[in-house]
Amino acid sequence: MNLLTENILPGDLGKTFLVNTNSQEDLTKIKDALTNLEQIDRVEIHAETYPVEISVLVNTLVPISLIEEKVFEIGCHALPKGPAIP
Repeated sequence: MNLLTENILPGDLGKTFLVNTNSQEDLTKIKDALTNLEQIDRVEIHAETYPVEISVLVNTLVPISLIEEKVFEIGCHALPKGPAIP
């Protein structure tokens, strides 16, 4: 693995994750938990897709494992989608 596949790079691209919930309550908890981290600028929820996707935009280099762990604490799973650079 390397820097690009294990981290989210700062900027406008961010990283998209698939999450295994359709519950609006869980999605709100995920968004709140992630936006409480100071490294995270914005979290966008794409509930119209299946499976549900969230996009995470950061202001500094953030390990993907941090996002996965925070979502897991809520009782869901987050899987990074696609390549690190589109």
